[in-house]
Amino acid sequence: MNGTVVPIFEDNLNNMEIIFTKIQHKSIKTFSNKFSNALFLYKISPELVNDYGRKIIDVLMSKFIYSPHKEEVTAFENLEHASDISHTNYVKLAERLSYKEILVFNLPKIRKLFWKDKKCPYWIEGSNAITLPNPIAYVLNYLRLFYRKFIS
Repeated sequence: MNGTVVPIFEDNLNNMEIIFTKIQHKSIKTFSNKFSNALFLYKISPELVNDYGRKIIDVLMSKFIYSPHKEEVTAFENLEHASDISHTNYVKLAERLSYKEILVFNLPKIRKLFWKDKKCPYWIEGSNAITLPNPIAYVLNYLRLFYRKFIS
C-alpha cells in the first residue's frame, strides 16, 4: 500500500508456542525484578554481578541443556522448533525415543550414514532424559557434550 511493504502474520492467538513464550517472558521479568530489588536491598554492586553473573549463567544453562532433569524436559517437550526461517519445517523440541532412535540420534556419524530421512528432535539431550533412566541419560548426554566439544 503506497509503496510500503507490510508483513502479514497468521493469527496465532491460541498457539501453544505463543502462550508458553508469554509465560516464559513473564517469569523472566518477575525474576529480574526480584533480583534487582534484592541487589538494591542488600547494597550489592552491579559490577560484582556482571563479573560473576555471566559465569554462573553459563554453568546453569549448560547444565540445563546438557543434563536436564525429566521434570524440566516435561515442561518443554511439547513445544516444536522451526529449523528454517519460513517456519515450514517443525520438529519437536524433545520426545520419547525408541532404542534404535537413541543409538542413531546420539551417534552423529551413524545418523549421517544410515538414517538421513528421519527428523530427530531438536533437543536430543532432553529426549534422552525423558526416555532413559537418569544415570544412563546423564552419561549419554555427557558423552554427547564431550564429542561436541573435543571431537567434532
